[in-house]
Amino acid sequence: LPTQIIFDENPSPTPSVEPESQEKVDKKELKVNILNGSGIAKEAAFLQKILQEMGFEDIDTGNADKDTYEATSVKFSQKIPSSLKKDILDKLEDTYKKVDESSKTPSKDYDIEIITGLRPGVSKPTPKATVKATPAADEEEASPTPAASPSPSSSP
Repeated sequence: LPTQIIFDENPSPTPSVEPESQEKVDKKELKVNILNGSGIAKEAAFLQKILQEMGFEDIDTGNADKDTYEATSVKFSQKIPSSLKKDILDKLEDTYKKVDESSKTPSKDYDIEIITGLRPGVSKPTPKATVKATPAADEEEASPTPAASPSPSSSP
């Protein structure tokens, strides 16, 4: 008997991930890393508070590899839905002068990584010259002390 092959003209669709299911990421479950790149003390903690108000809970803070970032940089893992990315980017753009979304992925163990830059109206701290304090000289010490003059030696 010959084998008969039947083609289904209306195949059932392959299951695909619905966009709505992607949107259901619990902010409390996401791991966020904020690195201070501005050189301004407590900047990572400042942004941490803002993200906590947005519903994020698992947030680490620290210092970036350098403190000369002017633009804020943000990296998202693949599991972050576009609507959440937009919310975060909007909040960062309301807070910082310039925000760049990096195409790179966050460091290991993180879903979102942010390096802070400068906020509007805040300038980069200028390095302070270290001044070495010298004790104030008293009047007596200020007057020149006569130096002992060498006595002439007689040569034989």
